[in-house]
Amino acid sequence: MSDAPKKPVLARSLEEAEKGSVVYVDRTGKVRSPARYKAMMTVSYTALVGAVGGATVIWVSMIGLVPGIGIGAVFTGWTAWMLRSNFMLRTGQRLLLAERVDEAIPYYRRVTRSRLTPRVTRALAHQHLGTAYAWKGDHKTALAHLTSARAMFKKGRALKTLQAKLLDYSVINALCALDRAAEARELFEKREAPPDDADYLRVMHWGAELLIGLTDGAVPDVAEQELHRRSIVALGITTAAPLLGLLAWALHRSGDDDQAWHLLREAYDRDLTLGLTVGMPRLWAWMEAHKDQASGSSDSSELPS
Repeated sequence: MSDAPKKPVLARSLEEAEKGSVVYVDRTGKVRSPARYKAMMTVSYTALVGAVGGATVIWVSMIGLVPGIGIGAVFTGWTAWMLRSNFMLRTGQRLLLAERVDEAIPYYRRVTRSRLTPRVTRALAHQHLGTAYAWKGDHKTALAHLTSARAMFKKGRALKTLQAKLLDYSVINALCALDRAAEARELFEKREAPPDDADYLRVMHWGAELLIGLTDGAVPDVAEQELHRRSIVALGITTAAPLLGLLAWALHRSGDDDQAWHLLREAYDRDLTLGLTVGMPRLWAWMEAHKDQASGSSDSSELPS
């Protein structure tokens, strides 16, 4: 029997997040502190317990003790089922973070097949399955699950939520992996650029924009000064190997090989996850093809501030 997955560390900021850790992102796309997350979870669970208890009291007062308690038991059972589904999602997440992809998939599948589980929760499970299959290199199956998740969000009118926005970036990644850059660009252009304080969404947006350019070969419509600004941000993030690789490609295309190879070396110095080496095949192929050039560069210049 395999070891149980460890509870992931909740990082205090995007810059401090390491491989295997997670961050709490609020509805605006901004990374918040672990203390804020714990407070939010305490309020949520307290409200859930209070709602179940309150509903039972109301039904008892309306229809009597025995039938009221019976209805309360139904609500309690449904709540327990909800918590079970959330447990499945959390366990799958821990296994996925440990890159135990094949072990994570069955947990997500159980949630997707449960008709008693709310649509949004099943959509989340499909979304995570999309990530899992992308990390296995099966991008066609990944896109199918991501598309199912998007349809569920749309049906529930939740396309403007943070999770739905993040889902769009996952769909873009899958489309690029399948060389369907035109569709990826069409979806990307429907997205508004996040504000600077939405640090998590902003990094996702930058990465999607550059990945589409890498896929279709188009020179990114981003000024070199802006590429340098983004590079400074990426260099401060421990888990930013994919973004550093994409910025290296963009600067190489703009003719700034000194900074391109500097960023590529930095990318290789970070933890290389399945999300990059398998999940982003075109980027990884470009990085491997130019690794020797970056290694042979003796430039030690710094990025402009």
